[in-house]
Amino acid sequence: MRKVPIEEQIAEVERELKMRTHVYPGLVASDKLKPLQAIKQNEGMMAVLDTLKWVQKNKDRLKEQARQPA
Repeated sequence: MRKVPIEEQIAEVERELKMRTHVYPGLVASDKLKPLQAIKQNEGMMAVLDTLKWVQKNKDRLKEQARQPA
């Protein structure tokens, strides 16, 4: 498996969230997805996006900390 750059990971999560805004309403309307489940899944994916963006913003500091002996 190739190493996926953080920018690509962020783009993929953003794409997934956008797709869900189009797909989830139909799934909820057809009772294939409960409204609260849709909300919970979207909140989870938004948290993933926030985490990835935080890592991207702080990657230099994280790399420096990783180089320091324990």
